[in-house]
Parts: sequence; C-alpha cells; structure tokens
Amino acid sequence: MKKEQKKIAASVFVAENQLDMQKNLKESAGKYGAMGKCDLPVITLDNFLNFTTKEIKPDFFVWLGDSPAHDLWDQKKSTQLDGLRHVTKRLMKSEYNSLGKMYSVLGNHDGLPCDNFNLEGESHKWVLNETATMWKSWMTKEANMQYLTTGSYSMLHPVTKLRIIAINPFTYDTMNSYNWKNATNRLNIVGWLNETLSYSETHGESVLIINHFSPNSRFVVKEFGFRYAALMERYANIVRGQLFGHNHEDSFQITKSLSDKSPVAVGFLNPSLTTCLLYTSDAADDTPCVDLGGRRIITKK
Repeated sequence: MKKEQKKIAASVFVAENQLDMQKNLKESAGKYGAMGKCDLPVITLDNFLNFTTKEIKPDFFVWLGDSPAHDLWDQKKSTQLDGLRHVTKRLMKSEYNSLGKMYSVLGNHDGLPCDNFNLEGESHKWVLNETATMWKSWMTKEANMQYLTTGSYSMLHPVTKLRIIAINPFTYDTMNSYNWKNATNRLNIVGWLNETLSYSETHGESVLIINHFSPNSRFVVKEFGFRYAALMERYANIVRGQLFGHNHEDSFQITKSLSDKSPVAVGFLNPSLTTCLLYTSDAADDTPCVDLGGRRIITKK
C-alpha cells in the first residue's frame, strides 16, 4: 500500500471510531459505572474493597495486574503510573497493607506501549522501580530485590509452608516486540521457575503460582507454554493452584500431561473488576477453558 493510501485508511479508521464514540455518549454510565466501553469508576473500586475486607475477610489478596485505563491511544508514562498508584493507595488504606496480606504482579497493560517491556535494557526500569517501591511493604526484602531485577519473585506466606511464585508476564508475551530476538526463555524464566519449584519440593513446601497470562493463551510464546506445562507435570505433587487474569472472565482450565493427556494441574482465570468490555470476547476466545458464567458479550453480525 502506498504512503498516501495508508494515510487515507488511517483517517477513515479514526473518523469511524470518533462517530462510534459520539453515538455512545448518548448512553451515560450510572454512579457505579456501566458494562460497556468505559473502565470502572473509583467509587466502585472503593465499594468493592470495603465489602471484601469487612465482609469476606480473605486471608490475603492477589492482584493480577492491568490497572491503567484501557484507552491505549491516549496513554503515557504518567497515566500508567497513576493507575497503579490509585489502586495501591486504596489497598494501603486497608488492614491488608502488610507482609503476606497482598501479592501483586504486573499485567500486559502496565507497559508502555501496551505489551511492550524491555526486560534487559533501561527504557522500562521506571515500571519496576516505581512498583517495587509502592509494594515494598508487601514483600520480603529478598522478594522485593528479585522483583526489582526481573519483575518476578517468590516468597513464603508468613507462618506457613505455602510459597507464592509471581511471574512477570512480559517475559513470554508474544506481543512484546522486545521478545522477538529471544522469545523462548527471556531472563532464564524457565530455569528460575524450575529452581524455585525444586527448592520448594526439597523443603516440603506447597506452591501457589500467580500470573497475569495463562500459559495456554495465544498471547504466550508457545515454547514457554510447552516448558511451563512440563514443569506443572513434574511438580504436580506440590503445585496447589494457579491464578491468572487477563481474560476478564471467570473460568478455569486444566493442564494436561504431555505424555498421556491426563490432568496434572488446574488454573483459575479470574474475572476483572473493570466493566470495560472492549477486549472481553477477544481475550475469552484465546484459550480452551470452562466458562463459569462470566460477563462475556458476543455480538452476532
């Protein structure tokens, strides 16, 4: 396509989207938001946190990433950090602002541009530097240093033998252009995961893995997904659960043996708090899973 044709095509795309946005302005969201193309208002987040901490009273929270708004066309470093700061600030106001009460991991929307993160350079260190400082009270010193270096970390849940392993999703995100040079095993993520699981097995620990992407997702480098499945089969005796985000859907999936296809592990794909449905159908269709009655909306043409 010639340069002039590309400009015309881009202009038509922008114009169509602007008209679509103008039509949707006629339908205003309520006080607590609305299911559609907008993210969650702060008041709904506060209401959720208040109810959860006062009524449900979980042992700990798991925050699976993607805090910035979904307006990919209007993002910059300051807005990315604002989203992370807003959620962190509200969590810190609760009684869960302490070691072992909150476990967090980055999501693919936390990079800039979305999905892009230079794991071995300096251009994206601002994300790790800022979040390592924000989340310092939630991690052990060793875990915080691990996170600052790689975006992944592991630590024992206090007064238990349960190890939380948090994995940086940018290490195997197929849409991360920085991975194209070496997409198979960035930052030796497979080796680190194997060593950590081996340590837990030797010391009689159980493991909970938290991660933004399901390793079976089409957004995950296939080679990593294959190796991850092999590790889940090898350490099925200690991996008690896997918690994933991204899909905006409440569902689960089974990891099967590479040799005889027998089930070896279960992963729970957790629904999002945001009411934004821009990517819901697309993300939900990316992996074979059992829908638990989430909020996916599919429009048939």
